[in-house]
Amino acid sequence: MKEKLIAIIKIARPLNFLITFASVIVTAVICLPYKTLGLNVFIAAFAASLVMASGNIINDIHDIEIDKINKPLRPLPSGKITIKEAYGLYIFFIAISIAISFLINEMAMVIVLVSILILFTYSNT
Repeated sequence: MKEKLIAIIKIARPLNFLITFASVIVTAVICLPYKTLGLNVFIAAFAASLVMASGNIINDIHDIEIDKINKPLRPLPSGKITIKEAYGLYIFFIAISIAISFLINEMAMVIVLVSILILFTYSNT
């Protein structure tokens, strides 16, 4: 169970998750000087981080054969996570990111949906 949880965390790439989260916060600080950051900024940062994590997961799914050679210790090629589990996590992250972006406004949800589509298309081609 512990090994599975570690593999799930690794496939989501926690450092990239934190960098994405921080990037959204920094962007808000730059774009909204002299304003207190509201809850929506933190929700947007979380949604962006989930989108980024889902993009990494779908990319790992599509690159599994290459990763078996180049990155055999990653969660998918090493067998610590199955492709079915990875797809489940991908869908979960997408669903949460869409749901929480809806809490911000329609434009945030459109940005999340377009980002998901771009990342999926990139990984698929």
